[in-house]
This record gives sequence, structure tokens and C-alpha cells, in this order.
Amino acid sequence: DALAVEFGFSAEDRDDLVRAAILHDYDKRVEIEEMRGNDKNQLAIIAKNKLIARQVLKEKGVKPEIIQIIDEIGDTEITQKENISLSQKILFYIDNITDGQNLVSVKSKHANLVKRYPKLASEGAFEKWVSSTETVQQELAEKIGLANPDELPNFILQKVKQLAEDKFGKNIIKSENW
Repeated sequence: DALAVEFGFSAEDRDDLVRAAILHDYDKRVEIEEMRGNDKNQLAIIAKNKLIARQVLKEKGVKPEIIQIIDEIGDTEITQKENISLSQKILFYIDNITDGQNLVSVKSKHANLVKRYPKLASEGAFEKWVSSTETVQQELAEKIGLANPDELPNFILQKVKQLAEDKFGKNIIKSENW
């Protein structure tokens, strides 16, 4: 939402982006359980679950615009595609720099992913992920006017804190890690 505000999104587009962020990982626990101890191609498991998730969301009446935003999460070809919305790029990026409850650098998130998913790392799943995430980071930073794209996670965190304070009052966020 902080980036949507920064880019001047309409209330409806902000709402769609926030709903996509909330819904995008609803099936993650099932995916992780299926990947644990499985010798099958883990990229294929992820792709299969993404198709199932899309169908379930559609059946539950989720707006097609929200499903379209969710569809680009994790797609390392996002930078090569035409007609990718700013909402899709924002959620792709935010998902790729969120580690637990923290926003981290691309390099830090990559290191944690390699530790967490060694089989995916051995399948070469993360090299393209890093380059596409850095490309989207560069684009978003330029749109905002940041000289150093690596400052984007901290910029976003400050915007989130500012929005929270505006909505709920001062001292709502007392910790750097939340």
C-alpha cells in the first residue's frame, strides 16, 4: 500500500494490490509440505500449485484483476514481458524482499532462500530470480527518484511507518523489526 500511495494509485487499485498481497500465499503451507522430502522437480511442484491456486481463487470469486497481480509473483520472466502492470511489479518486488516480517535486501533474501530451499537452489532456480528482482528494484527506484536502488527497502519501510502513524498515531511502531 505504501508504494501504491507513493505512485498515486486510485483507491480501487490500492485495494486490489493489498488484497493480492494478502491472498498470494494462502496455499504456501500446502506447497511447502508437498516439496519437503520430495525428489520431484520442485519448480514443477510450484508451477502446478500456482495453477491450482489460480483456479481456486477464481472459483471463490476473486476479481480477475487481483488474480492477474498474483500471477506474476515469482515469475522470473517478468522483466521480459509486455503489458506488466505497476501493481504486478510492486507485488513481485515486495514478495521478493520480504523475509518473515522484515524488508531485506535482494542479496539477503537470496541467501536465506538458498539455505531454506537447497534443492531449488541446486536446480538453478534463484539466479534469474536475483537478476529480475534487481531489475524491477531499479525501475521502481527510478520512478520514485532514488539514486541508489539498494535504498528502496528502507524507503518503503519508512513509508509504511509514516502511513501507520498517519492512520493510528505516533509511536504505533516501536521496533525496527516488526
